Amino acid sequence: MLRSFRVLLLVCSSVLAGCSGIDLPDAGHSREKIARLETQIAEYEKSLDMLAPAFYMSQDIQMEMKPVLFNRILQEVASSRSDDVRFTFAKSNDIVHEWKSTLGIRYKNHLDIDTGKINVNLRQFRILELRDESIPILLQLSGNGGVSVSGKYMGITAKTSPDLALSVLDTVRFSLGLDEDGRVVLLPLQRNIPLLIEARFSLLGWKVPYQRKEYLRITDILQPVPLPVEFASKLRLPFPSETPGQNKVEFQETDIHITGISVLTENNRLYLGANASVVIRDTVRNTP
Repeated sequence: MLRSFRVLLLVCSSVLAGCSGIDLPDAGHSREKIARLETQIAEYEKSLDMLAPAFYMSQDIQMEMKPVLFNRILQEVASSRSDDVRFTFAKSNDIVHEWKSTLGIRYKNHLDIDTGKINVNLRQFRILELRDESIPILLQLSGNGGVSVSGKYMGITAKTSPDLALSVLDTVRFSLGLDEDGRVVLLPLQRNIPLLIEARFSLLGWKVPYQRKEYLRITDILQPVPLPVEFASKLRLPFPSETPGQNKVEFQETDIHITGISVLTENNRLYLGANASVVIRDTVRNTP
């Protein structure tokens, strides 16, 4: 036993002798290093404080979107069909007329539109910017079709069916709002827009180029346009399995109630926010 104790004492003495050569930092050096690190930490915290407002959320859900996202989707919608707007022409007399005189006898050549329907395609519907409550949008419509025209030329009655072209190219303004279903929609602001009508009539050798500009109320041809933005109404959440003895997770579909939807345009962005509550097994739990 005594021999074992002597061996252990010898080992401890050797270890302590080796430790005498280790350079440990003195208190002054440690205080200097701590002060330097505290300065760096303060600088990092200042940077984080400056970034914090950008991550502040006043509502449970917030989204930020650029116009380019909407324009890609809206262009697909605009290209999906060719009968976005239908124009129906009622009877219109004397759309073109001229007085002539032959051997002292005056007579009138004239053309009347009897009826016609033309489908007009939405070519462009592009948001130009998102900076205030009034949103400028480039609107382009065009289409052509046949109309029934009758008239008199040199006292002779005749009919013809020329092609008529319609076009609209203008910048119109919309406001943002919510419809009855809670969807975010673009509401056209009341304004008249120019509709260009072009045709070339030919009746009994009487060739008449025709061009006219009519002004239509934007609300007569465009309804509120839903934006391609929608909050989910369902959510799949994991729950422990209800089957005894099975250590598994089951996913349950739960309802999400969306309230307090808000929209804001600023800095060429659309900000969309909402509050949400989730129904879990007949219990409503508000999101933190």
